[in-house]
Amino acid sequence: MIHEILIGGVLIKIKVKGKLENISNFETIDIETNGIKNKESIIFKDNDIKYTIKFNNSSIILKRETEEFINNFVFTEGKKSNSEYYIKEYKTNIDIEIYTTKIIKTDEYIKIHYQTSENNNSFIFTLEMREK
Repeated sequence: MIHEILIGGVLIKIKVKGKLENISNFETIDIETNGIKNKESIIFKDNDIKYTIKFNNSSIILKRETEEFINNFVFTEGKKSNSEYYIKEYKTNIDIEIYTTKIIKTDEYIKIHYQTSENNNSFIFTLEMREK
């Protein structure tokens, strides 16, 4: 975990608070934990899900991983992309098309609005970070 993030420079220990909201189904997953970040990446673990978030010029890449699955997202505002959901037990990959409607990103805050094309569900992923 540390090796992945060292590429981006100085590590900062952070307190992470956020949520993943399924606006269409009124479901929410709350996140509250500790993590590490630098200017290019954030890594934390909550409820047995490891989150790795990486930034490039125009996109945010989110990877969620457990013992059962790996779920990769590439969010680019105003663009469609595929979310890859890999089920480890069955060695099966499911692609879900998503459309990113809005991204707000600062040093302490990330908010991503997106929709799934398959069932037209709307989601908001929010993350607040502060130094420990």
